[in-house]
Amino acid sequence: MRREDAVELANRWYEIAGSDPNPSAYHAIQRAAQQLLPADGTAGGAAVVDGVPTVLGLAGGGLFLLHATPSDDGRSATTTVKRLPVIAEGITVELTDGLAGKRDGRDALMRRWRFGWPDGTTVEFETCVRVHGWNEGPDSAEVVARALATAIGWAIPAANG
Repeated sequence: MRREDAVELANRWYEIAGSDPNPSAYHAIQRAAQQLLPADGTAGGAAVVDGVPTVLGLAGGGLFLLHATPSDDGRSATTTVKRLPVIAEGITVELTDGLAGKRDGRDALMRRWRFGWPDGTTVEFETCVRVHGWNEGPDSAEVVARALATAIGWAIPAANG
């Protein structure tokens, strides 16, 4: 992946990583995205998956999940990358729409996505469709979720309200 794209993904990860994310984890995310994710990416973003801030990348026929684990002393971090194949007939999707939430202290329209693979693997995360009263949205995780839904045969129209 291009360095600029990897930095952008690391920045999206930083935004959702909570208060004071570990700098070594940020650099590990950026390095792993650059070195391990394919350059032909369709969409990339970040979301909290199973309670863990995670980079999501749709590329090379797969959904990539990337997260960092800081060392005990906080001076380094390891990264884990998982690739799930994107197979149109094998993935299920469940979408909960119209959830109320907050982004940067403002009311927001949210969604919860749940994707399931035939082997029982699930990936579930929330996304922001838009912030009320602002022209902000969708967030990067929503872009990835829509792209994945489209890749498996469910083209979701852009939100307009």
